[in-house]
Amino acid sequence: MSDNYGDIVSEGKSLKERFIELEIEYQAMQAYNYGNYDEYKWTDEEKLQQLSSYTNEYRDEIASWFADLDEMFADLADLPDPASLISAAEGLEPALVQLAGPIGQVDLGNGVQYPPQPNFSRLPSMENYLVDWNGVAADNFKSNYLPKFAAVAHHEFHAVASLKSALLAAAEMWKQARLDVSNIIDECNSALDDYDGGKDSADAVMALGIIGAIVAVAAVPFTGGSSAVLYWTLAGSALTVTGAVVGNPPEPKKELDIKGDSPAEICQSLREGISDMKIQWIEDEAFIRDQLYRLSDTISGYSSPSGSDGEPRPRYPYYGGYTSDHTYSEDTVHGFVLPRPSLADLGPGNVRGGFGQPEV
Repeated sequence: MSDNYGDIVSEGKSLKERFIELEIEYQAMQAYNYGNYDEYKWTDEEKLQQLSSYTNEYRDEIASWFADLDEMFADLADLPDPASLISAAEGLEPALVQLAGPIGQVDLGNGVQYPPQPNFSRLPSMENYLVDWNGVAADNFKSNYLPKFAAVAHHEFHAVASLKSALLAAAEMWKQARLDVSNIIDECNSALDDYDGGKDSADAVMALGIIGAIVAVAAVPFTGGSSAVLYWTLAGSALTVTGAVVGNPPEPKKELDIKGDSPAEICQSLREGISDMKIQWIEDEAFIRDQLYRLSDTISGYSSPSGSDGEPRPRYPYYGGYTSDHTYSEDTVHGFVLPRPSLADLGPGNVRGGFGQPEV
């Protein structure tokens, strides 16, 4: 096995030429003496003459059987770059540091511990600084804002960690996809080696690296009496987290079998293997997409209808909005973003007295 992804197009062209040459030989053997040159004691020179004649007459036609390989490998050479996804995930690190809160947090996706954020150490003594501040706004700030601030940071930390995990899951998926593309070319050449070496039937089994991008799931408890549960995706199947279970991607194929009794059959087996890989990529991408939809739904205050069977259903956007029977909860929204104080936007032009009249 090799990681030659950067050379996919040239490797594909070489494989295509090998298919053409071996298929020409195969068809020539079928055309002359029903595939058995030795039955009529042909000399090597006569065999070469017959093969040359057959090649001149049928090469273009046989080459057309494999013409689709150029586009197929050009498409496979343009898979997403895992490095850009990893870079985006790493760009979230500063936010996780700031949201670690007064007691610190653990990123469940990779087990990294974030120490307490020093700025939160001042929260317990904040009321001492506001002792002379009285009134409705003061009471609301002291009762409803300060006590919930740390909990909101906790939820925001895990929401950001969830986004990071989804990015890393996608990066790992495309990293393995690129490796699988490289390996399937190697396995196809191995099958052609078997055929060219005189085996009756070529057969090369390839173990797939794509194993389903994400598996573990977890639940974050909310404050404020909300029963909503936040679902997020974790990169790394070794981690087991107790919580609400969201289904995994469809079970992927563990291996591909590149085989056939002729070069054309081996090539068709290659096409089918690549099709199977692409289907798995689509399913894994859809799984990551739905996990992000669920995360977005929860942050926006939406949860699946009560009594829904199976895993939580995301709200799918469509042109003009959403069609959904999900339940909306403002308390859930406030688990991530505290309500904006009523006085936040007031100024000399809109401050009013107790009877709704502008102050003079």
